[in-house]
Amino acid sequence: MNELDVSQLKGRRVPLAAWPSLLSLDAVLVAVVWQQLLMRSFCNRSSTWPEISSLAATVWLIYVADRLLDAAKLDLTQPHTLRHLFYREHSQLFLGLWSLLLAIVTFVVVRFLSSDLLRNGVLLGAAVLAYGASVHFAASRPVSTASETQRRSLLSWFHLPKEVRVGTLFALGVSLTVWTQLSTSQPNAVMSGSLAVDPQWTLAVATCAIAILFSCNCVLVARFELAIDRAQAFPSIA
Repeated sequence: MNELDVSQLKGRRVPLAAWPSLLSLDAVLVAVVWQQLLMRSFCNRSSTWPEISSLAATVWLIYVADRLLDAAKLDLTQPHTLRHLFYREHSQLFLGLWSLLLAIVTFVVVRFLSSDLLRNGVLLGAAVLAYGASVHFAASRPVSTASETQRRSLLSWFHLPKEVRVGTLFALGVSLTVWTQLSTSQPNAVMSGSLAVDPQWTLAVATCAIAILFSCNCVLVARFELAIDRAQAFPSIA
């Protein structure tokens, strides 16, 4: 079904294949799989249950918060996606689940994660909050003066597209446990030909590659939903 026609789905059965995306579980699965792959590749171990659960919960909280904020300003008279309509119709339920999961994951990260991982997670969380504020609040603030208009115009040249920021933050999130372990230990250099390669440099290359992959995925989604983003005035690289 064309995305432009999803406003007609109200009251109808949601396709089974749409549920993972609607519940924001697809992003959670991707994050956990990449975390496990990186941990096994660089740390020779699997992620612990606190590492898995905290990442999964954090990704879900971020995605749901983003969709709730988008759904709150949804114009139902314009074309819109099924997921935005779904979160608008069930906003109270997801707000309750979001608050409950936030309390649970806060207990888990404080009680079971290492202080180094907790500190790095807080730093990355601050970056995520800054991204969210720039997308959902800063762009919608009214411009009061001509100087502010000029300042925003100049700063906009230095702003990375939303899709690139999402891909980068996602890559940093799934690799955070690896970065933390490598930075707090003294790993042996990996031999590449006749050169010794620092695992942190290898991880940096892998993280950049993953960030590009995630960013490309976001760009493809933005291209597919171009008409809807324009109708709803959502920021988009497309």
